[in-house]
Amino acid sequence: MARILIGQSGSKRQQYFAKACQAERLPLLFFDIDTQWEQGLAATQSGDRLKIDPPKWTDSRLAELPQLIDRYYQKLDTLSRRSKEQGFSFLNTPAAIGDTLDKRGCKLRLMAAGIATTPLLPFSGDSFAELVAYLREQRIGQAFIKPNFGSGAAGVLALKLHPQRDSYMAQTAMLEKDGEYFNTKKVRTLTDSEAIRKMVDFLLKGGALVEQWVPKAAQNGIAYDLRVVYQFGKVDFIQPRGARGGAITNLHLNNLPLSLTDVALPVEQTAAITKLCGQASALFAGLNVAGFDILLTKTGKPMIIEINAQGDLLYQDIYAENQIYRRQAQWLK
Repeated sequence: MARILIGQSGSKRQQYFAKACQAERLPLLFFDIDTQWEQGLAATQSGDRLKIDPPKWTDSRLAELPQLIDRYYQKLDTLSRRSKEQGFSFLNTPAAIGDTLDKRGCKLRLMAAGIATTPLLPFSGDSFAELVAYLREQRIGQAFIKPNFGSGAAGVLALKLHPQRDSYMAQTAMLEKDGEYFNTKKVRTLTDSEAIRKMVDFLLKGGALVEQWVPKAAQNGIAYDLRVVYQFGKVDFIQPRGARGGAITNLHLNNLPLSLTDVALPVEQTAAITKLCGQASALFAGLNVAGFDILLTKTGKPMIIEINAQGDLLYQDIYAENQIYRRQAQWLK
């Protein structure tokens, strides 16, 4: 029986998962998801256990994201079929990865189960004008527009409407150049109504979803949310993520990695987060590991923003005890 990682060559994910396996004296086979795909499939046998990492995004153009996702879903489907034929298993099954990758489908499943999550708005238009009219009618002053697929805040736009005037503010890591939109590693604040309109039109015509923007808890003037790694029935790591703008908190966008001491979560709140993650994980068969983005409302109530079946890479962990990957290696062992 082999333990296999299929992922990105030379990535932090590969390097630190390999270190975790080495620490557990667990031999690990690695195959690059792009260049060694066929070789990796041929190597799998009955009894093997596999971990699947996300593909590498080599093109920052947001218009290319659907093609990347389509190719990835094809590989997940192939792995799922091979597993049924050959009898190997997964840390997270391809179906669980695919189901949580679909933001709209994931959100609807959470809402149907009565699990606290930032609300998906029932907006069906495909233009900025239609969205503004809808938000005005519903008396909603701020919303998130998100591509249905992708991670790392790629293509995410936080929109605020002025209550009386036709003026708008948006925060996004998107950048327009020569008529195309690129994903960057810097959050920008936009007030140009025409630029915002074009961005929102681009996102909505690509099938983006619209969520209500729920205000986050704040500490010392810094709004924050939590990345919670929940695996094998317990919370293994909580990383608070602060943002002075209060909208997009992803740490790779030069935001603030806070400590648990900074936010001082009460015991009962940590217990509520653990329960919430457990209830949500139970909705997705084969989901053993997940990174939950958790919003704490101003009253302290936890809500799920998103679930990422491959959201287990936290630099604050790998550069310290590498606890998350050590636990996964123990499970594979």
